[in-house]
Amino acid sequence: MARKTSNDDKGWRTLVPSSAAAPTSTHSGKRRFWRWFKLALLLAGGGAVVALGALAWQELSPSRTGVILRSAVRFDTNEQLTKEWFLEFSGLTANISRASIFDIDEKLRSVGQIKKVRINRHLTDDGIDVKVEERTPVLRMDARLPNGSIEVRAIAADGVIYKGINYGPLVFRNLPLLTDARPVKQENGRFQIVPGMDAVARLLQLARRNNPDLYQEWESVSVREFRNGDAGAPGACIRIRMRESRMPPVDRPRIREVIFSANAKDFEDEYLRFYANTQVRALVGTALRKMDIAHFPLYDWYLCLENKTDQKNPQKEPRLIPVRTGD
Repeated sequence: MARKTSNDDKGWRTLVPSSAAAPTSTHSGKRRFWRWFKLALLLAGGGAVVALGALAWQELSPSRTGVILRSAVRFDTNEQLTKEWFLEFSGLTANISRASIFDIDEKLRSVGQIKKVRINRHLTDDGIDVKVEERTPVLRMDARLPNGSIEVRAIAADGVIYKGINYGPLVFRNLPLLTDARPVKQENGRFQIVPGMDAVARLLQLARRNNPDLYQEWESVSVREFRNGDAGAPGACIRIRMRESRMPPVDRPRIREVIFSANAKDFEDEYLRFYANTQVRALVGTALRKMDIAHFPLYDWYLCLENKTDQKNPQKEPRLIPVRTGD
């Protein structure tokens, strides 16, 4: 005999809709997470394989003759390297060469001046298109070579140190000198990356973009208080030394260094509100003229000091601090 459904049974069933999904257990959720994670890894790996396969097809396709015609090479860059340099460096000195584009790609990536490389074979002839993106220098440094000699090196915004192929004397002369950094030369012959250069580069690019005339006054950049590259470390700052040739006449006190915070948010504010502000610069000039050159001929202009006279005021309090003998 069929069991009658009581009113109580109907009551509790109406609380749970028939279409409601069953609750998901923690264990099943983890299984689903790992399935999706493995799928993402497979897709990422597949993309790398496809890219490598495309390069391999260009190199090994049976329709190719396996040669590269020197006259059919196209070379494109954004900076100083030339097609003549590329042909010599890559070994494509003969009219017809069997050089591997794998080898050419690897050689180009070993050059510190080059940031990105892309090589494609032509579809209609035995030529190749080579496109490189070079690093842009923001500083120069005097590097000591194993034989004891000193050679000028360029430093990019990402801290990479490189030789500067086809850089003329004017390029290096217009770059501020990095001081107080001791990068180590590695086994591959390249120097260790200088930490914190992304922050330093942003300050240099800010000045070069907004006030090229003021940027030309910057002779060197000291990172002795910013060596570990940690912009948030206590006391981390960037010191800019002025060019003596751009200083005022020696009959009145002059500014030797300008000191910015290492933190990008802070130094952008310090630069715009104080250093590049024509009214502030005029006030600083007036203050210097009133000072006694016999006692302190040089001053450091600190833009990174916090206001100590008013604890409720978080604004920076720039100060001119005299340079004592021996500093």
